[in-house]
Amino acid sequence: MLLEKPRSIVIACDVYRNTGHKYDNRLRKLENIIRSTDDIEGVGGYQISSALPEKYTLSRIVKIVKNNTGKRVIYDQGGFGLSNPKDAEDKATDLKESGVDAVIIFPISGPAVAEEWIKALINKELGVIVRGHQSYPKYDMVNEGYVGSHSWRNLYEDAIKLGVRDLQFPANQIEDLKSFRENLRALSLEEDPSFDADKDVIFYPTGIGDQGGRLEDISAFGQKAHPIVGRLITSPPDRHIRNAALRFIQELERGYKKAL
Repeated sequence: MLLEKPRSIVIACDVYRNTGHKYDNRLRKLENIIRSTDDIEGVGGYQISSALPEKYTLSRIVKIVKNNTGKRVIYDQGGFGLSNPKDAEDKATDLKESGVDAVIIFPISGPAVAEEWIKALINKELGVIVRGHQSYPKYDMVNEGYVGSHSWRNLYEDAIKLGVRDLQFPANQIEDLKSFRENLRALSLEEDPSFDADKDVIFYPTGIGDQGGRLEDISAFGQKAHPIVGRLITSPPDRHIRNAALRFIQELERGYKKAL
């Protein structure tokens, strides 16, 4: 299991340049987010995106995070895993050497590409979280998008067959989630005959808040879920990051209790 507990939150440290400041203070913001929340029991890890490494090296960012927490560091590059699979091994090596613990991968290019990238990351003993469905409007063809309606389902299932158990899924697509979880229960794995979708698959819900995902629907993800939360915690209206994290965790637990 990538994170220590079956339920927690992952704080997305997507800090951006404040154009009103003369100096770039993003690294200070990053440290403040972690120091304000690291000792909160319900925080399971931190996600960093390519927003910071575009200016600073990934290794430097990871070092700053790990100097302030012992919790897991998850890297999300956005469209990671879409490119030439011949690059997979070298990229996986770079990520391992940077110090990240896990990577969010979005290999929607097809099963051959997905397999190479997933295997490369697993071989480097990196955690793999697969993104297939999206929280944005008009993503798949059912919703007037470009991606085939079964593509993201096939991607998730192929990833599970390769050993992945951690899936990122949009919290604003609850009906899709319910039907997908039902299909997973019927999935049979030759590589793992004891596979139990309800017990083994761990979800990382996204899109809670301004994208329409609701905490009251959290129980639809089962008892193992780690919502990835960014601005609701890192940029709250009152600027109290710690209080925002505590409020979110309390609301999350209430969402689970409502389902009991």
